[in-house]
Amino acid sequence: MHTDVINVDEAQRGLARYSEVKRRLCASDADFLAQLLKHRMLLPLAWALPSSTPLAYAINVVAKQLETDSVGSHRLKVALGLALASLEKAGCRPLLLKGHAFAQTFYPIARLRRSTDDDILVAPEERRAAHEALCAAGYAPRTFGALHRICGQATYTKRCLDSVHLIDLHWYLGNTFEYFQRFSFGDLHAQKVALRNSSGVDSDEVQGWQLAPWHSLVHASMHYFTEPLEWERSDIVLLDVALIARSLNELSWVKVIEAAQKSALSGTVLAALERAEHLFELKVADAIKAKLKRSSIDEPRASLLEKRAAQDSVFAPLRTSRSFGAKFMYAFFQLLPPPAYMRANYALDDSAASLARAYAARLLKGVRYLFSA
Repeated sequence: MHTDVINVDEAQRGLARYSEVKRRLCASDADFLAQLLKHRMLLPLAWALPSSTPLAYAINVVAKQLETDSVGSHRLKVALGLALASLEKAGCRPLLLKGHAFAQTFYPIARLRRSTDDDILVAPEERRAAHEALCAAGYAPRTFGALHRICGQATYTKRCLDSVHLIDLHWYLGNTFEYFQRFSFGDLHAQKVALRNSSGVDSDEVQGWQLAPWHSLVHASMHYFTEPLEWERSDIVLLDVALIARSLNELSWVKVIEAAQKSALSGTVLAALERAEHLFELKVADAIKAKLKRSSIDEPRASLLEKRAAQDSVFAPLRTSRSFGAKFMYAFFQLLPPPAYMRANYALDDSAASLARAYAARLLKGVRYLFSA
């Protein structure tokens, strides 16, 4: 356990609080369990809930299966290490984001933070070198069409026996247009820290570099507000926010405020912290919140914050499927030609052939999504 970073008792109390809030939003224990089965919060809850909880046994059985499924992850971690080494050899300066970085550093047990891909950040000017390094390492570029406003990242895949390793390569931190280009890669890289490794060089943990804790908190707060409410990822990202915040000391909070001010994200960080306080029993000092609030007054307010004012995942039940309306809206945006700011996601040039392939892939993905379960 990462007991020198995380107060385990606090983490368990916070997850118990989360369970209580979400359970009250469901009609019955059976409904709550059914909604949890496809939810990334299942592993943290299985770890935290006392055995006396009526649902504890059922949750643990499913969680153990999820662990078994996701821990084909050893070979994927090896693949990630090789990918990071390939990028460094090509002269890039890769920083690992979210996923394994948060799991190894901020979570009580690393396996509690499930992820479906690995997010790697490089400098904008390293985008072509990174592309060529990943292709040389056996990765194939794949059209990215998750949401119509995502920009500044591209997806690469590589088959590893019976698994597929998926990398989201970012060259800007802040993939949604409203939050685009808020950070200087130079600042992020200058303050980078080594990926936490609690078990030694020969362990199953990933080696490399990640964002400093204060930049991680600002990024996680921003990431929370880019997640659609109907997706199940919102709560796990808010848990990231809570666990990162719990690990910070007084000096780190000063740097959080500085990083938030420099990126004009003080309001975003404050809003995410307030939601994490409500859901996970996090307590942030009033003086810190007051400084963030003062800084936010002169910032351009992102419309994403406005949209979350009345309806928020803190008060929304867990979901196992998306409404037809949400699917239709997603599919509709895939029918639109890729905007200019997204073209670099698909190809390193703006040739008609590459953009045609990108458009065809978006169209197919949108139609498939519309008819998915």
